Amino acid sequence: MARSFKFIKIFLAFSLLCGCILSNKFLTYNTFLELSVQSPNFFSKTPDEEFLYVFSKKENEFLIYDWTSKEPIQKFPSNLLPDSLIFNGDFAYLLGRTTPEGSANLLKINIKKNFLSQGSINLGSSFISFFSTLSADGKTLYLSNVNEPFLILVDTASLKIDKKIPLSHKGVLDVEISHDESRAYVTHGFSPIISVIDLNAKKQIASINQIGKMPSGLALNSEGTLLYVADNIDPLVTIIDINNNKKIDEVRIHENPKENRKEKFEEKGFFKCCADLENDPIHGNWYVLNPYMDHVMVFSEKDNQAFGVFPIDESTTSLAFNFQKNLMAIGMEYEDKIIIKKRNNS
Repeated sequence: MARSFKFIKIFLAFSLLCGCILSNKFLTYNTFLELSVQSPNFFSKTPDEEFLYVFSKKENEFLIYDWTSKEPIQKFPSNLLPDSLIFNGDFAYLLGRTTPEGSANLLKINIKKNFLSQGSINLGSSFISFFSTLSADGKTLYLSNVNEPFLILVDTASLKIDKKIPLSHKGVLDVEISHDESRAYVTHGFSPIISVIDLNAKKQIASINQIGKMPSGLALNSEGTLLYVADNIDPLVTIIDINNNKKIDEVRIHENPKENRKEKFEEKGFFKCCADLENDPIHGNWYVLNPYMDHVMVFSEKDNQAFGVFPIDESTTSLAFNFQKNLMAIGMEYEDKIIIKKRNNS
């Protein structure tokens, strides 16, 4: 599924592996490259992982890197603070707003023609979206507004809203599309359910209940048969068989929070445990990002056992993986740099 990696202001960095690793073959990442970038606070990679787009908040521009060079290969200005950037052939769809309090806008840009605007939609100041994703044929962009109980379908050719599919709950945090694109799976803030959407009939057909306390991030396994569900409150990942929508396993995430970090997150109203997930189809792994519990964990699809654990540092605000090149980009907004690390001992 084509979509940007959606780590929402989570804070990551890497040091020694902690003692809860469950494999004899440790996964490590070593520093490969360091980039000097003014306030890098957003990443998005192209579907082929060839390029990494970095937004510089201080310079109000995107910088495009090839993952292995210190200098960007191209730059282009942006007056939108990005929430997501989705690529579709010669075009990209930028969702963001001019100020944190301003109206949300969806902008279509031509990345082959000097990033010229090809149209936009003003979505209003109350529109808040934590995800966007594209259909495999590139004809439909899926969006949501946490303040409304809908899955929004945007026609990418006309850049107009084609359909709003009613949902049983609002507060959409994430959506995952099945590999055959017949189903969409939706998490809702403060509701321990997964909504199941029939994308052919364009309606909700089921709910998967009693999934954690506040399910958030979603990811499918490489075969597209299992759905991993991270939780925003409970340090837990639930695994669901999508053939029958049944819960088949729960993976408890290492629980050893630092009290000062816990207080800081609670003061900001930013209470996250397993904030997000991403599947690595090349190595058969899945990654859990857990800012409240101060670490990232890497699991094997074969047995759902952790074999890599990396402590989190609050100086880092963005993360992106290049699974083909075994690289990971770590953005440190307040230190004006990006560290590229290379995976070893897979």
